[in-house]
Amino acid sequence: TGKQDFVAGYEDQWELSRRFRRCTYAALDRAGHNVHLDQPYAVEELLRGWARLVSSGADESALSHSAPADDLGAHGESEDAAIAATDAHEPHIAEYRPVYREALLNLSIRAWKPVFPLTRADVPGFVYETFYPDGWEARQRTDLAAVLEQEPESIDVAVMRDEPVGWVCTRLHTADSMAEIYVLAVDPAHQRSGIGRLLMTRAFERGRSAGMRMIMVETGGDAGHAPARELYETEGLVRWPVARYFKDLGR
Repeated sequence: TGKQDFVAGYEDQWELSRRFRRCTYAALDRAGHNVHLDQPYAVEELLRGWARLVSSGADESALSHSAPADDLGAHGESEDAAIAATDAHEPHIAEYRPVYREALLNLSIRAWKPVFPLTRADVPGFVYETFYPDGWEARQRTDLAAVLEQEPESIDVAVMRDEPVGWVCTRLHTADSMAEIYVLAVDPAHQRSGIGRLLMTRAFERGRSAGMRMIMVETGGDAGHAPARELYETEGLVRWPVARYFKDLGR
């Protein structure tokens, strides 16, 4: 259950759990009524752990590791320990630090590695060659390094087990009352686990706190960027029709 569930709450579930002999109760912070969407990684780990215990055939005493119900106060040590244990395995947002630089550049290259071959197949050859004369990896690494070095205050990092797993750069265009997700990258090993959604939520928060009316993200219309478009549309962003044309002046 989610600690911020304002539909059903989370306290009644504890009472309900007493009716089930083999039951694990967890109230996750930063989660609402759809806890499986707000904290997908934590929910998956809890479900896997519960399934392993039940399938192991352990007796009831071995399945019970929590303190008695009377000891589980709103701010009791048992609850604090459970939350701390869960948070240690959950992704969270941290400020950018220079020590993250190489890890963020490397995970970004890994994230875009399957994208660019598909992009190259969909765009005119002379355009691709002009943009990436030394290859896409060299261009991406140079451009992203500049963002990390020049805009550290605009960067948020998703961290799990003290390791960066993704990052977002949010720019503010005050003249247009618009925030922009300029860079969004998630390590392939952690994609489709809620990291991208967590980073986008942070970007939304930055825009709102700065008084912006809207937020924008730009991506490609090619096959390589299809997963990115799916994520953005799932998060409620609507597409602006843009046409961009190129002509080879050497012909």
